Amino acid sequence: MDVLPGGGRDLEPAAIAAVLADDLLALESDVTLIVDDLHAARADAPAALLDGLLRHPPPRLHPIVSSRTGFDSPSARRLRVRERALSLGEDDLRFGRDEIAAMLGM
Repeated sequence: MDVLPGGGRDLEPAAIAAVLADDLLALESDVTLIVDDLHAARADAPAALLDGLLRHPPPRLHPIVSSRTGFDSPSARRLRVRERALSLGEDDLRFGRDEIAAMLGM
């Protein structure tokens, strides 16, 4: 893995994402990156870093992003249009009557 100058503190998120993506290209097995509660980030940098990483996602990277407000970056939109990403909203996660009855054994 490349070492970022200054630990990456002075680099733009896109530059960090490029270095990370290059390193991930060398992986020999799949990796799932889980980003939970992206909506709770107190700065724009985490979303910008994720957007940069998704701009040209390494083939073995499988990101899962959880956010109450959705993640609608340019790269995420592009992946959804190409059917390489799926977005689930509250309607998708809400149980229907039949599902509730099945879960409760009714």
